[in-house]
Amino acid sequence: MPSPHYRINTPTVTAETVDGEVLMIHLDSGNYYSLRDTGAAIWDGLERGIATDTIAAALGDRLGGDAPTLLDAFLAELVAENLVVAADAPAGAAPESGDWTPPAAPAATADAAPGAPVLEKFTDMQHLILLDPVHEVDAAEGWPVQRSDA
Repeated sequence: MPSPHYRINTPTVTAETVDGEVLMIHLDSGNYYSLRDTGAAIWDGLERGIATDTIAAALGDRLGGDAPTLLDAFLAELVAENLVVAADAPAGAAPESGDWTPPAAPAATADAAPGAPVLEKFTDMQHLILLDPVHEVDAAEGWPVQRSDA
């Protein structure tokens, strides 16, 4: 049985990686999120359509203990926030399991060491993000398009 795949919930979720940190905005809820270290490496794998068992194996030393269980819990959190959705197959061409190398772990510091992934959620700008007409784009009518509920 093939391992499960997930895909980023586009176009509802947009993400950008800056200096190893993944910044995501959920355009329907107005929440924004941050992933660093192991979480950013997992996101990279999901963006590339890598199977979850391959991600767990590649990050086993960072996750420690039971990597598949930690990964499953993290994926459940991403699904609950509607940032990723289950997919039948990887987006685009299926990569070979040996082709993906996760981004390098940052150097451990006294106050933070790479380990279990952490999803940081921010709700302080929901009203501004939801008011922004930029994400109301229609290819046929051009940009921007007035929101239908306005």
